[in-house]
Amino acid sequence: MYSGFLKNFNKKEKLEILEKYKFVIAFEDAIERDYITDQFYDPLIANSVPIYIGAPNIVDFAPGENCFVDLRQFETPQLLANFIKDCCEDEHLYAKFFEWRTQPFKQSFQQKIIEQKEHPLVRLCRKADMYSTKGTLSK
Repeated sequence: MYSGFLKNFNKKEKLEILEKYKFVIAFEDAIERDYITDQFYDPLIANSVPIYIGAPNIVDFAPGENCFVDLRQFETPQLLANFIKDCCEDEHLYAKFFEWRTQPFKQSFQQKIIEQKEHPLVRLCRKADMYSTKGTLSK
């Protein structure tokens, strides 16, 4: 969501802007499984909390529990606004979004890190081979 405004900034400048805000709107360009971009990760890096909508399996890519606001959990924009307001007024409630930083990464996130050590083309070839031999991309 913020990429239009921040597209002319380098990464360092972008993070410096994001860190000024408690919450950052982080809407992906598409709502697709496994499609997670810097819209989600940049606010986390900048010590802000992303208000996220995008990949339905985002929890698999989150580094810790309760590190973002999942827009899907709110039935109306007013309920979301009330929650954000409550978090801004209650430092203990807001601080819960950062507890993950003092704990080990979630297992699913650790697995994503391990997968990144393999070159993407090798992973692609492995998936293509699985598909051609098993007719599916599943393991």
